[in-house]
Amino acid sequence: MSLQQIEDLRAEGEALHQFLETLQDHHWEMQTPFKDRTVNWVVQHLHDADRWTVHSVTDPDGFRAWMKDRSLIKNPDVLQGNELLQRWRGYFQDLCDALEAADPDLRAPWFGPDMGVRMMATARQMETWAH
Repeated sequence: MSLQQIEDLRAEGEALHQFLETLQDHHWEMQTPFKDRTVNWVVQHLHDADRWTVHSVTDPDGFRAWMKDRSLIKNPDVLQGNELLQRWRGYFQDLCDALEAADPDLRAPWFGPDMGVRMMATARQMETWAH
């Protein structure tokens, strides 16, 4: 399914990736206006949330089980700089692909109420730019 929200999310992710590619190593530890978090922290947060979203959309029952016992999914080590950028971009592309492949009537579980595919794409875009 190709929704405008998914196309917009993919385009915004590409714009963010292009910007992040310009960073030098020391920039990743600079503080951002978001609660004085570092650039690295923000991208790690986006990466983790994208991973969770892929899990929610592709395996809703597994995601619900994880929500009950979060030890079921091992969180990756905290990544740094360019390694994080490449890993985030890969999962981000997986996220957009998963949203496009999802049943349009899917109500994907999340930390708050379940969300439809259109809302999940919108929420991921908001999250990207809110930080």
